[in-house]
Amino acid sequence: MTDVQAAAYAAAVAKLLHAHGPAPRERLLAGCLAFGLSEEQANAIVDRGLALSLYVVDPATGHLRAPQLLRREPTAFLGDGIIDARKDPDVARRLAILRVLLSTAPVAMWAVDQAGYIIYYEGKALEGLGLQDGQFVGQSFHEVFGEHACAPYVARAFNGEIVEVSWEYGGIIWQNWCFPLKNAAGEVELVSLVSMDVTEARHAEQELRERLTTIERQQRVISELSTPIIEVWDKVLALPLLGVVDSTRAAMVMTNLLGEVVNKASQFVLLDLTGVEAVDTATAGYMLDLLRAVRLLGAEGIITGIRPSVAQTMVMLGVDLGGIVTHATLRQGLQHCLRGLRQGKA
Repeated sequence: MTDVQAAAYAAAVAKLLHAHGPAPRERLLAGCLAFGLSEEQANAIVDRGLALSLYVVDPATGHLRAPQLLRREPTAFLGDGIIDARKDPDVARRLAILRVLLSTAPVAMWAVDQAGYIIYYEGKALEGLGLQDGQFVGQSFHEVFGEHACAPYVARAFNGEIVEVSWEYGGIIWQNWCFPLKNAAGEVELVSLVSMDVTEARHAEQELRERLTTIERQQRVISELSTPIIEVWDKVLALPLLGVVDSTRAAMVMTNLLGEVVNKASQFVLLDLTGVEAVDTATAGYMLDLLRAVRLLGAEGIITGIRPSVAQTMVMLGVDLGGIVTHATLRQGLQHCLRGLRQGKA
């Protein structure tokens, strides 16, 4: 049994002492023997726990008990050695920072040894699972997490890879970082994991995506409503334009209108500008391109409802409407189409 394994078992013993109170050393040894460990291994486990200050000897009774303020004990177990924070101020500062982080932020830290035992398990985020610090210490990682998705990532970390991944456990979404910890020989001795509860952030992100999707859908509906294609008569389509026509809207209008011209076998398309208060060079260009495309499909494009201010602007811009039929109102444009249809039948 390695020192790491002995420390893991000792931590489990410490948890029992913390939960149930002091106990004679003989009782703890008997408990270890009941699990199939040898007497030598049982003594090594208890001695390891004492060395790590996971529990202490009660001077009054000689029984082993959990130390007071266990979370604040200034001794840290790192690899195969013991570092006493009281003798190393730098380690003390780092442990203090770590303690503040683990007790206030929604994170949990844990570590697994080569044999698959959990040797460290602590953090405020455990409260969301109804767990306590050190609850899984001494237990097999594979037994605790079973076939959960995290197992392959821990295995990758034991191969020396730093892994960042998300998974769900206990109804909580965790963002996890798996780090391989190497010994002096360069071998991966432990895998340390930092898990952060990101459930609230993920839900907020999902809600934001849903809102954006709703807004985009509403924008498409508004755009379609602002450029309705109306079949005002058999083989006659009308397209009333409203507001500003930009490149995105012009492309959508052209695609939809040309599709309707083909589907309805239309002969006339009325482009009504009654709702357009101003035009620029780009808008005029879009309209001319639209009418040319309609003509290529065998239909006649007609412009109706040009306002005086728009007519003046188009003249100033040098927009050439030669060859394009125009009418003052949509009614006059429709009458033109009906005469054309009658002449075609005649």
